[in-house]
Amino acid sequence: MHDLVRDVARIIASKDPHRYKVVVDVPFDQDWTKIEDESKFISLYCKAVLELPPKLVCPKLQFFILQSDSGASLNTNPNTLFEVMSQLKVLALFGMHFPTLPSTLQSLANLRTLCLDRCKLGDMAIIGELKKLQVLSMVGSDIQQLPKEMMQLTNLRLLDLNYCKELKVIPRDILSSLFRLECLFMKYSFSKWAAEEVCDGDSNACLSELNNLHHLRTIEVKIPNTELVPKEDMFDHNLTSYAIFIGSFDLLPKKYEESRTLHLRGGDESLLSRDGIRKLLRTTEELQLWGLEVCGGPIPVRSFDNLKTLVVRECHGLKILFLLSMGRDLPQLEEMTIQSCNEMQQIMEDGHVGINLQLLFPKLRSLELCDLPNLVNFGYFSSEMETTSEAMCSQGNLDINMPFFNYQVFFSNLEILQLYYLPKIKEIWHHQLPLDSFSNLRILRVEWCRSLLNLILRRLIQSFKNLKEIKVNWCENLRHVFDVQGYDDADHVEIFSKSEETLKLENLVEPKGISICDNEKNESSGGCFSCFSHFRPVERLSIFCPGKEDKDQENINISNQDEVHFFGGVLFSNLEKLELFDLKELKEIWHHRLPHDSFSNLRILIVYHCGSLLNIIPCHLIQSFKNLKEIKVYDCGNLKHVFDLQGCDTYGEILPKL
Repeated sequence: MHDLVRDVARIIASKDPHRYKVVVDVPFDQDWTKIEDESKFISLYCKAVLELPPKLVCPKLQFFILQSDSGASLNTNPNTLFEVMSQLKVLALFGMHFPTLPSTLQSLANLRTLCLDRCKLGDMAIIGELKKLQVLSMVGSDIQQLPKEMMQLTNLRLLDLNYCKELKVIPRDILSSLFRLECLFMKYSFSKWAAEEVCDGDSNACLSELNNLHHLRTIEVKIPNTELVPKEDMFDHNLTSYAIFIGSFDLLPKKYEESRTLHLRGGDESLLSRDGIRKLLRTTEELQLWGLEVCGGPIPVRSFDNLKTLVVRECHGLKILFLLSMGRDLPQLEEMTIQSCNEMQQIMEDGHVGINLQLLFPKLRSLELCDLPNLVNFGYFSSEMETTSEAMCSQGNLDINMPFFNYQVFFSNLEILQLYYLPKIKEIWHHQLPLDSFSNLRILRVEWCRSLLNLILRRLIQSFKNLKEIKVNWCENLRHVFDVQGYDDADHVEIFSKSEETLKLENLVEPKGISICDNEKNESSGGCFSCFSHFRPVERLSIFCPGKEDKDQENINISNQDEVHFFGGVLFSNLEKLELFDLKELKEIWHHRLPHDSFSNLRILIVYHCGSLLNIIPCHLIQSFKNLKEIKVYDCGNLKHVFDLQGCDTYGEILPKL
């Protein structure tokens, strides 16, 4: 808090009838008589050793905060400090050093909340005398063992042990004794749970003790080994909020997108069938499965009625994630991420059950598929309408020429689609998608899909009316980003007609030749649109860029002119920034016939390492760039002209904003 603001707050607080005292950086000569009055709320902050009187006479004090950032100790007798605070309800001691908790804590008969966050703690046996305590927090403290006297805290509602990384011992029966407990937090904390068969009274707590906490509604806990999970119910009650991590997780998220989160790492598929886990799965909103040993698949789980986020990673034996019939059990699913599953071939498999595909994943907004070397398609669904190629998918023999999404796949609400390291995919979309499927797609990112031939086919361009961002990276066999074969030269193909924010198109393969659009009728013009970046913002984009395609369907060659340029039908009416990087064969950027107002809003042009480039802006186009403010050109060794002014009639209004 700014000093001035804090001073004003102090003045206002001093006039409050409840009397709230705040002292920051307590001086050694502090006049304690100014604090020992009728105050009900006191907050003290010190940086070093805190000099307090033997006792603070505050008979009406209800709320007391004592805070240090450096592990300060009390240079006084703490065993008398709290004697005259009989009305105290909340005591918060932050960052202090207590080899032994002050004995006068037992005189605080009305204490309801005790915070010992970030404290260095030794003997805590006295805490058992706080019979009315309801909230106990030791977040980030160095406590190593909970005292057995905590079994007497039968009124405790909340226990927060988050980030107690030194905590190694919780004696058996302490947790089960806290039968009124409603909230238990143990993230980055105790994980030395004892196995159920260990009955030694000196052993650590076991997970079955949690079954006695019938009032428990919120829990954060880490269980390091799947073998520790009881085969019977682990939580015999109704949890409303939880973050449970089972397995060897080194890093845990600081926050959770959903209030009911379950992460499982390791173990086999039988783990999902255990009663305790199965009950949790019915209410889980975020589920992550890491390294689960599944033979073939699908995963043996049903009734995902509340699941919103699903992440599957490193489940290498999994070939199929779901049966088609299970798609009905995912009505709330919004985000799905599948990564690094070496044997995965399909996300869904047809169970021949006559499912209406438009009812599957009705709320799915984000789909990410990454590092799936054997993935062929999202799902094969049998139908009388299947083509000869598609019919080859039978008895586990998947046709790699099938489009990834077939004509039955329907994602009406999908907004983000990310495909990374999928080497077997050649086509993403079937040429006949259902009406409105993918109509809400805003972001499309495709990287390292080396067999991919086309990004968006001609018939589907108008389907992606809400597309705002595209990123394509290292797709070495990609021929077309937008394939507009069949359109006339005079046609303006409207793409992203409703986009209002950002379109990015980055790193389209090493510049050996890739066309954004292609038209065989214009082979002689020899242009290919290659490897450019950062269009933003784009509200209307019409593209037509001809190229010459090799007869070999696996390759594409640039014509002898080695030109990369914007053809006459290209319209970027709102493009503000254009970057061209590492286009070694690029000689000319612009076609001599650009549409009216194309690039009229371009503000920034950056050209880097284009060794064959001859001109940046020719004379006949200078008037088109009336809003250009910045040009950067680096390492273009053959450049003759940045502005070719030969033949220009006037110099008065040339690039007025540059």
